[in-house]
Amino acid sequence: MQSGLFTDRSRELREKMEYLSSLDIIKNQPIKVDKSGINNSQSQSKIIRISLLTPKLDEGLENIDQLKKSELAWSTEFREIKNNNYSYEVIYENDILKPWKLILKK
Repeated sequence: MQSGLFTDRSRELREKMEYLSSLDIIKNQPIKVDKSGINNSQSQSKIIRISLLTPKLDEGLENIDQLKKSELAWSTEFREIKNNNYSYEVIYENDILKPWKLILKK
């Protein structure tokens, strides 16, 4: 920092989130967070960084079942979601964002 320059430590994450923000389905759409996925320090650290870059962050959910139709949420447990009576779709996932995925409830 003595040189007066800041480093972009999360450049890849920032670039992926900028791309995500440009998608039509995301524009002006609030995005919730499934808090049940925050189960260790790695997932907590990652969702904090993702949340800071999420264009229209909404409230947290205790679990993905609280998501209403046509709502988006960051979640980690997509395998379990497939067993519910509802239809969910992964809108966006990337290795940089792991374990988090952007989910849409249909």
